[in-house]
Amino acid sequence: MEFKIRDDFELRSYSTVGKKFKEFTPQEISNAVAYFTDKINKVPSEEGRTLGLALGYLGALQLFFMLALIRSGRSYSILYCDNAFLDQTIAEEKCNHIFLVGPWSGIDYDYLLPEYASFIENLRYPECYTEIFNPQIEKEALEFNSPYDLTFRFDPKQKIYISFQPGVTPKLAYNTGKIEESCVEAAMRVYYLKEDIVGLVRPFRHIGVATLAIYPAVFKAKKVILCSWLSEWEKEYHSVTHVHAPYEMIRDQWPLPKKLRMLTSGGYPFNSECIKYVTDISDIDNIVDCFGTSYCPPPLAIRRLSKNDTEVIPFKWVNKYIKPLNMMFFTSDDPNAFSTDVDQLTPVENGLVKTNDLVINPGPGLFQFLGSHFNYVRANQARMTEKDFVKFVEENVELGKFVLKFVYIDKVKEPIIEVQNRYKDQWEQFVKNNSVEINTRYVNDR
Repeated sequence: MEFKIRDDFELRSYSTVGKKFKEFTPQEISNAVAYFTDKINKVPSEEGRTLGLALGYLGALQLFFMLALIRSGRSYSILYCDNAFLDQTIAEEKCNHIFLVGPWSGIDYDYLLPEYASFIENLRYPECYTEIFNPQIEKEALEFNSPYDLTFRFDPKQKIYISFQPGVTPKLAYNTGKIEESCVEAAMRVYYLKEDIVGLVRPFRHIGVATLAIYPAVFKAKKVILCSWLSEWEKEYHSVTHVHAPYEMIRDQWPLPKKLRMLTSGGYPFNSECIKYVTDISDIDNIVDCFGTSYCPPPLAIRRLSKNDTEVIPFKWVNKYIKPLNMMFFTSDDPNAFSTDVDQLTPVENGLVKTNDLVINPGPGLFQFLGSHFNYVRANQARMTEKDFVKFVEENVELGKFVLKFVYIDKVKEPIIEVQNRYKDQWEQFVKNNSVEINTRYVNDR
């Protein structure tokens, strides 16, 4: 399938050159995509190694680079970053060049730049890395005099490797660009309109965010506004008609426009408490919650929610390339969709992808999602087991005695942590620094 950015498309995002928001023209987008495609293509292919990506917050330069990566068709590995830390040993062993598609830490640009600059200065082998986020790169990219037509196709031979945890070698997650293509197509068909003005704030740290919200917005909507921080959102959100809501927006109760055509979510349980929050502050015509897995990005299926929903609303399958045999196994008519490589991250059995989700009403039509068989907490864009998360907390923040529980909210099991009041400030800072997706209950000091 072919995707094209409209001639009248508008993009608004932070500029590292002007140090303020600006409108990026289609000509500038074309120049920048050509510039980054040229940089990618100059990296020689090497058997057994791929390009490396350290993904971070979403901004114009990050978007331009990822569009260039689609155009290049090159296979790549997404490397986990924890604040300003990147496992350089694994990156250099498995990748023939690493693109730092940052920034990936901080609360605003003034705060993160010294830390980010220090990380760049301390790279062990700087010749192995290319930094994307700096004023000189932006200037060169926007002025690059070899523009492309803004038409894109996902390469069926493109492979994506992912490291879900620090210190873990990237494993093959997606065996073909056709998987991404199918998800983008589904999102554009089901919940984007040409008239949409889309506000995107979710960190660009894994491909699921791209297929769920970023690529379909850029390929279809009238205008896209990219924000990385709450301070930016508070200035820019008033004109948007379509919001993709990250977990941080719900957790920290960000403001919303008084009227919205669409709010979309995915990757965390969008329960009745979330619905109440968004509908109490905004008149929303449509709420769409999306389903995907770690190995098949969203949207595979969607469900439409309304203000008073407290039951488990079923999901409806919308992806035409990936198909459910039942809700424990996925397959595809394409025999190359899922690899059975012995180094494969995806649990594949005879060409079928297996998941550990709890569902009822299995089948190709409607299903109700009840969470995972196992207890997980999401932190730093990765899932941690209950045991690993407790250890992670104990080693990184002083909380005294805390209790981690898994309780049912709208019939879906979700993590809740009980923290003593005296540790509230430390805990909330830890949650923000590590993108922890968890409900917190504060209790009297023990």
